[in-house]
Amino acid sequence: MGGARVGKTEACRVQASVSIVTASNPLPSFAAAPAKSMSATNRPALPRVTTQAVNLFESVAAFVGDGCALVDDVEYRRRLTVCHACDRRTGRRCTECGCWIGVKARGRAFECPLGRWK
Repeated sequence: MGGARVGKTEACRVQASVSIVTASNPLPSFAAAPAKSMSATNRPALPRVTTQAVNLFESVAAFVGDGCALVDDVEYRRRLTVCHACDRRTGRRCTECGCWIGVKARGRAFECPLGRWK
């Protein structure tokens, strides 16, 4: 038979994993910045694991429904700049939704849970 068929979900996964971070397109240094200088007791906690799982499922469904489209580098860096200044960021994670900021900022269908970018 002909060549192997790749389903839409598999193609999106491969595209996203290749496009998000590559040697020629590394995460900006501020995306990987350490947590702001807060003690562990003052740092906002991440949402419950079940909440994070629901958020992840909804985000992935929106991403696949949007054809796994990514934002351009200018928009990506703008989103990261907004997140970098946010008081809900701890290290590379958002404490509002629990996402990995560098990944969520890349997908066109993803939105900030606080409405700061779409």
